Amino acid sequence: MEWVSHPGTGRIVSFTEVFRTTYAAFESELPYWIVMVELAPGAVLVSNLVRADGSVGDREPRIGDAVQLTYRERGGATVPVFEWAEQAVVR
Repeated sequence: MEWVSHPGTGRIVSFTEVFRTTYAAFESELPYWIVMVELAPGAVLVSNLVRADGSVGDREPRIGDAVQLTYRERGGATVPVFEWAEQAVVR
């Protein structure tokens, strides 16, 4: 096994909207989207879907939407999240 670089792009294959959370760090973001994303070479990652500005916004995801992996600070930790590919900001 070895580490392989990945561009962090993929497509939504499943999603749900969360209205209640057990994590205090996410309380201010309710409701929010959890998405399952198939990354380009076949890996799957589940995480939040956010807008490029970090907010959840009012757009609903759709199966097949293109997304880009990025990272956000939440509750004292850096976590992977997805944003719509057309909104991605170069960091």
